[in-house]
Amino acid sequence: MSIKAEFKWSKEIYKSAGEITYKYMMQNSYKKYIGYLFIGLIILGLFREYKLNDLSALYLGVILSIYWYYVRKFLYKIRLDKGYKKEGIDGIDMHFNITKRGININGNMVPWNNISLAIIEERGIVLKRDQGYPFLPANSFRNQKDIEEFIKLLDNNGVKVVVL
Repeated sequence: MSIKAEFKWSKEIYKSAGEITYKYMMQNSYKKYIGYLFIGLIILGLFREYKLNDLSALYLGVILSIYWYYVRKFLYKIRLDKGYKKEGIDGIDMHFNITKRGININGNMVPWNNISLAIIEERGIVLKRDQGYPFLPANSFRNQKDIEEFIKLLDNNGVKVVVL
């Protein structure tokens, strides 16, 4: 049994992979609590403004929250743009051949035990391994059945599967 996925590497695909990875990391990291802390600071600031007529905590909470939820995301997108330019592989044909032994990526075999996580989102599947995060766009598979078979192979080979 062999499942094939083929596509042409592009900036949009690179950015999609980065955005999916960022979304997963923010949802499954202690860092999300930092954002909650900043929102709590806004609430504290509202109480301080009401009781003491002091806006300092409110201003601080708003500024930190804007940074945490908007500016960081913007800076990450800039970093993705720079990373894509640095890679210099625009337009390369990507060939994934998925078998029971592992995934062959453009001629390089990656055994299942080198893949620790699969993040599934409607745009595609990001695989986490030591040497990077290969991405398979959903439209790179021949049909939905191939995607389902791939997910079963991931699960059967001990790869943690997360759906966003």
